[in-house]
Amino acid sequence: LRVIMSDPLVDFLIQLNQDKFKIPLELCKKNFKDIQRIQEKEISTIDKTQLEYNKKKKKTKKGSHLQLQINNVDNLIRNLENFEKKLSNKLVFQNDYMSRIEARIQSFNELKQIKTNEPISKNLITGDSKDYHYNFNKDSNPKKNEHKPENENSVNAALLFIREKNLFDQIDYDPIIKVNLISNDILVKRNLKNLHIWVKENNNFLKKINSNLKFQLYFQFYIEIIKSIATNSDETSSLGNDVYRRAVSFLNAELIPINNENFNKFFNEIKLAGSLMIIPPQLIKNFIMFEKNQEISSITADINHNYYSSSHYLNFEKNFNSNIQSDDINSSNLLSNLTKFYKLVSYKRYNYLNELFINNYNQLYGLSDDNNLLIYLSLGLSVLKTRSCISNSELKNYHPHSNPYLNSLQSKCKNCPICSSYQVIKLAKNLPYAHNIKSNLDFFYKDPINLPNGNIFDQPKLFKFNNILVDKFL
Repeated sequence: LRVIMSDPLVDFLIQLNQDKFKIPLELCKKNFKDIQRIQEKEISTIDKTQLEYNKKKKKTKKGSHLQLQINNVDNLIRNLENFEKKLSNKLVFQNDYMSRIEARIQSFNELKQIKTNEPISKNLITGDSKDYHYNFNKDSNPKKNEHKPENENSVNAALLFIREKNLFDQIDYDPIIKVNLISNDILVKRNLKNLHIWVKENNNFLKKINSNLKFQLYFQFYIEIIKSIATNSDETSSLGNDVYRRAVSFLNAELIPINNENFNKFFNEIKLAGSLMIIPPQLIKNFIMFEKNQEISSITADINHNYYSSSHYLNFEKNFNSNIQSDDINSSNLLSNLTKFYKLVSYKRYNYLNELFINNYNQLYGLSDDNNLLIYLSLGLSVLKTRSCISNSELKNYHPHSNPYLNSLQSKCKNCPICSSYQVIKLAKNLPYAHNIKSNLDFFYKDPINLPNGNIFDQPKLFKFNNILVDKFL
């Protein structure tokens, strides 16, 4: 323990986990602002109700004033009951966030005990004490019903682990689940509904940081309207005209007002938006078909191929360049314009939206772009990775369906922690090698000796090796 928990490691651990306070702190701030907003809304509602009551009172006869007063009081009571429920829910969240901060302060105080050689809690070292055991009995665990996944039918392994170990106060699972849910909708389902809700909820923050996310989101909505025109181009022209009118209406109602606030910032996108409506629907349909074919071909591509790389657009240019005659006037200019419009229709825009969203989400909660888990994995894999492991050049020839080839690679190092798993190979392929070229670990030294270079070796084996060299006159 004295070797493992040395001072530098403790300092590194403290620095690495400083972000653990940022999420609950930002959640507290956001929750407090929600409470203020609910309070202001309630005050406004009461004032409005009172004004309506005064107007009705002037119009009604004196004999009807009593019933009017009763109705007014009933409305006020209902509003106050709803206000109390909302406020109670927000206070539960506020107390939860505060308890997280208190629990983490306690954990850091335990880390300080390592430096002072004071007795250390078993939780910090092993996590096996009774405090970390999770009892699924409803009566003994009041938090069971407070921490449920947003989708009860889904099984989240990380959330199950948090429940099992009762680590609710140590891990901010709720914002992570939310960002993963929205990100999954963007990239996999290509559904922007949840992103749209999040943008509306945090509109003031996005304005404060001068974010492009809102404009790019509405721009994508507009592009989807144009794509729907191309997809339904074989149907009646009246349907197409209706969709065109909807596109123009959306452009005027949503995109242009945002552009007026940042005219120079989004002017080029607005020009492209207008140009999209004069492109023949059949051409956009060809763009969509080419995009789908590229996406399908990427599934069977080698692991080093990046579907969303710049080569993706080069494939498009080669494909459409073959359809342009060499004697066409301004053919290069035509191809350049086609590429611009194709980039708008491309699914790569969903990647761009996802990157914008995650960046803004991290800023909202004060999160670092560096993932602690990735740092730990990078450190661990780099220590284990040697030059005898499967190389990047060997991986280039690997095909997802070529199991015999993968088996032949893995048979080289069956006991290697890196090469024995294809998933680990992918994680470690861009990481640096360990300093050692070949490692023979011997955990049971009979008489360990510390060499001048800092390495530890078994003394009898060292002398035996020395005798062999002497016998061979080396």
